[in-house]
Amino acid sequence: MNINHFLLRIAVFSTFLSLHLPLALQATVVSLSLQPYPFAKEPTSEQLSGILRQPGKLGARVLLSAQAIERTQGIVGTYNGFVSFSDQNGQITFPRMQTKDTVSILITERITPVIMFGNTIHHWQRDPAAPADLYTLSRITNTQTKKLEWLIEKMQLPANDRIELDTLVLLGKPSAFYLPVGTIPTEANPNLLLPPVYVKKNINSTIPALWLIKVRQFFKPVAKEFKKVTDTYYSEQPLQ
Repeated sequence: MNINHFLLRIAVFSTFLSLHLPLALQATVVSLSLQPYPFAKEPTSEQLSGILRQPGKLGARVLLSAQAIERTQGIVGTYNGFVSFSDQNGQITFPRMQTKDTVSILITERITPVIMFGNTIHHWQRDPAAPADLYTLSRITNTQTKKLEWLIEKMQLPANDRIELDTLVLLGKPSAFYLPVGTIPTEANPNLLLPPVYVKKNINSTIPALWLIKVRQFFKPVAKEFKKVTDTYYSEQPLQ
């Protein structure tokens, strides 16, 4: 094949990807489930993995804390320039804006914009005066079982306090959330369906919501639409 023709094909293919890949990503989502913390004490990842493999056990524990389900509603989250609130089921969803199967979750009460000019920001930083926890969630294939898992690791906070654009930020005190470190089984899916994050009784979503009023102009709200899947089922999906 002529080298010029080969390079031309590469250029055309690259252009095709640049035009259509963002559209393909917009059809998928990053979804996080916030659930009431149902444990008397924090379980290990092995114990939690066993519970998740037997949904009946987890269901019974969640029912025991059903009176606290309202604590999972209205929690503020941001991701890639979008802002959203957890719904009545504790679900918070964003358009997927990345190709990699790794998501960072930062839990803190306040983040601060670093302004370039006007309403254009250069990046976000966490407030060093506010406690924070940072986790990395990676969807991997177990080398032994050949099955997909979420690998959850707690990370050191960056020394410069900078927050990467594709970080999912949950606004609240880190002590009010529980994210087990270790591996959690998952299934193949074009969406990033993240492991559940558990919300404790000491959650206070009012303070982060009031803070959001000051910086709301820097975020785009997640608009949603209902798409008909069957005659009796409609799927709620975020719009780009």
